[in-house]
Amino acid sequence: MRDRTRDRIEEHPLIPAILEAGLERGEPVYLVGGAIRDLALGLQPVDLDFATLRPYDMALFFAKRYGSRVVPLGKEATPTYRIPLDELRLDWVGLHEGSLEADLNRRDFTINSIAYDGEGRRFLDPTGGFLDLAEGRIRMTSPGAFLDDPARILKAFRMVAQLPGFR
Repeated sequence: MRDRTRDRIEEHPLIPAILEAGLERGEPVYLVGGAIRDLALGLQPVDLDFATLRPYDMALFFAKRYGSRVVPLGKEATPTYRIPLDELRLDWVGLHEGSLEADLNRRDFTINSIAYDGEGRRFLDPTGGFLDLAEGRIRMTSPGAFLDDPARILKAFRMVAQLPGFR
């Protein structure tokens, strides 16, 4: 599953260029979240989530590159910067506590807690997201995931309804 997902990432019309541009700017950029889940399942993602240390700067850079704008979303503690494109959204988030692993561990579900490092061409999967994808399982990253954001309960039901074979 990892190899097939890596191929889909590298064949995507935008992802490799974004990861490469981050490296050229000296800014590690990671593809994270639902985009990896969708690509692993053979689905086309409608948004691409990228995690980096300076999300606003990177969002501004790519908004200019793609002739779009930056739309701030989320809470002050964890802001997200969205770049709307014609058929896709690019979302930029900061690394929680400045650490990719901390960021992945604080996410909602294991299948959304996988990152792709374009520089090393490798996945980081500290919560077992690929195993849960293979087994069709939606599982919290931690016992406190629902306490951190109770709306995640509704998201779990929505994902079960939208992802065939998941429970």
